[in-house]
This record gives sequence, structure tokens and C-alpha cells, in this order.
Amino acid sequence: MSVDDVKQEAWLVAADMEQKRGYPVDFDDPDDQQSVLKWLYCKLVKFAEKQMRHAIRIDKNWDQEDAEVAASALARLLTSPLDSDPLVRLQQAEDEIDYAQIVRHSYSEASAYVHLLIRFDWDVGALAADLRVSVQTLRKRLRVCGIKAKVQPSFFDGVAVIDPAFEPRRARRTSVRQVVEVVDHQRHWNFG
Repeated sequence: MSVDDVKQEAWLVAADMEQKRGYPVDFDDPDDQQSVLKWLYCKLVKFAEKQMRHAIRIDKNWDQEDAEVAASALARLLTSPLDSDPLVRLQQAEDEIDYAQIVRHSYSEASAYVHLLIRFDWDVGALAADLRVSVQTLRKRLRVCGIKAKVQPSFFDGVAVIDPAFEPRRARRTSVRQVVEVVDHQRHWNFG
């Protein structure tokens, strides 16, 4: 900093002091001069670039024990993930198979199950829980309807489509049997 910069900072500090104290700074008063110098010292020396003084340099060996490992760990933290690159995202989107588009032209039980699996992120257990059937039963149904779809195409293929938001029929909940009280004798009314 040059002398002119320090003078400008002194005027700015005096304006700050005036706002804080509520009365102007008198530069002829030795106490006010000392106050301005204290404020300047704090602003320009003591608290100047505090973040830079306490910053860690990545290119220096700040961790003497394992400098290379620490530097590579910091470098990995600073690099962006691979999927944040727009070109990589575009290629991934192009490579993804759109199963909904494939089953759109089929009006079969298999395509209905594919829509449901897409809705449940291909989690067979979650779909089985939603349909209120066991996972084994659902897997058996998937195998059977897959075989049927290969062998026996639907009459409505290409004519009608299954709505991806359709709601399937769920199995009835098992009811808890209520205990019925067994009576040994007939109850009667007493009219008296």
C-alpha cells in the first residue's frame, strides 16, 4: 500500500468512527489521532487478509507424514464428479434404454408389469409388497407372463396402449379371524 492509500483509509476509518460514536473525529485532538491509528492498525495489519494467512496451500507439503496422499485427496475433492460433465450426461441419456417406449406398443400383462417395475425402480420386493403378494409369487407371475408375451401376442398390440399410471388390482388383505363366543345354552329374555 502506498501513503496515499493509507491516507484514504484514514479518512474512511474516521467516517466509520464518526458513525459509531455519533460525533466527528477531531484530527487536532491527540486522543482522536491515537484512536484513528488504532483503527487503521486493526484494519490494515491485524485483521488484513486473515483468510489468506490461515489458508492451507495445496501445492505445499502441509502434512509432512503423507504429503502425496493428502495432496491427491485434496485434488480429488476439488475435481467435479464425472456425471457433472454435460457431454457425459448426454451420452448416458442416449445410452439408456427406454423400457417404457419399448413396451408401449404391447398390450400385454408383461408390459403392465414392466410399467409397474419402472414405477418401483425395478425393486421386485417393493412391488410385491404393494401388490400384497409374496416375492416368489410375483417372480412366478413375471416368468409366466413373459413366456406368454413371447408366444401369444395380444390382439390389441399397436392398437391400444397401457396407461403408465394405471393402478393394478391388489390382493385382498388377509382378515383376522374373530373369536366367536360359544354358548352352551340358549339365552332368553326375562319379562317380568
